[in-house]
Amino acid sequence: MDDLKDKENKDVDINTFTKEQIINSNKYRKNRDLLTAILTSNNHYSIKQVDELIENFKKREVK
Repeated sequence: MDDLKDKENKDVDINTFTKEQIINSNKYRKNRDLLTAILTSNNHYSIKQVDELIENFKKREVK
């Protein structure tokens, strides 16, 4: 039974949020315009994913 619980916990994703929730949060207030452009409305994102997207975008080479 414990093995089943462990497997279920691994399958359950960490908390995710919609684009609206993220761009309206205080944490991402400074990056609101950036996130509005790079996030899609039909996806859910974890905090880690959003932080990585911001970091990767800011590290991109300007063409």
